[in-house]
Amino acid sequence: MLGSTLLTLASLITSAASGALRRPGHKGGPPLVPPPGPVPELMEGLFQFMVKDFEAKAIMLSDRNYVKFNVSLYPGSPPAHCFALGTTLTHSLTSIPQTWCHPGKDASDESQEAGAETSTQHVWFAWTMGDDVDPTGPDAAGVMGERRKTGAYLKVVRQLEDGKGHDEAIQHIPATMIQVVGKGILEREEFVGPGNWSMTAARFTFLEP
Repeated sequence: MLGSTLLTLASLITSAASGALRRPGHKGGPPLVPPPGPVPELMEGLFQFMVKDFEAKAIMLSDRNYVKFNVSLYPGSPPAHCFALGTTLTHSLTSIPQTWCHPGKDASDESQEAGAETSTQHVWFAWTMGDDVDPTGPDAAGVMGERRKTGAYLKVVRQLEDGKGHDEAIQHIPATMIQVVGKGILEREEFVGPGNWSMTAARFTFLEP
C-alpha cells in the first residue's frame, strides 16, 4: 500500500511539473523555457522524525510564549534542540516563523548527559497557528500542505548537506490539544497533548532544469 501511495504521489507531482512547463491555453503544445530555479521532486521513501519533550506555552504574567522540543531525525540519531520565543498580548500562543535548531538538547535540560553526542544536522522548524493559515496560499499546496484553520501546524525540515534538497515533516495539532489553563490573571494558552510523538517525513530533491 505504501509503495502504491508513493507511486501515486510521484505521478501527481510529475504531472503537475510537466503541466507547468506547457504553454498556457495550448494543450499538448511545446514546453516553455524551464524556470531558472530547480523543480522539486518527491523521492520514494517515507520515514519518521521522532519528537520528544514537546512544549508550547504562553508564559504566566508575561507577554511571551514559546515552542520547545527535541527531534531525532532517524532511530539512534542524536537529537537537535528546537526553541523559539514569540510575543503575545493576550496570553495566547502565536505563530513562530522559520527558526534554526541547535545541536543537542537544551543546556538547561536535566536529562542532558555530560559528553552526550550532539546532532550536526541542519534543521529548522516553524509553528503556525490555525488562524494564520491561508488555505489558498503557497503553503497549502502539495502533499504536505497546511490547509486547516484550526489548531496549529508544526513543520520540521532538515536541509541536505549537498544543498540539493530537504527532508520535510508537517504535523497538524488538533484544536483540542491547545487549551486555556489557569484562572483569572494566571490564564494562558498551552499545548496539552502528549510530549512525544513521531512525524512522517518525505524527502524532496531538486531537478536541475
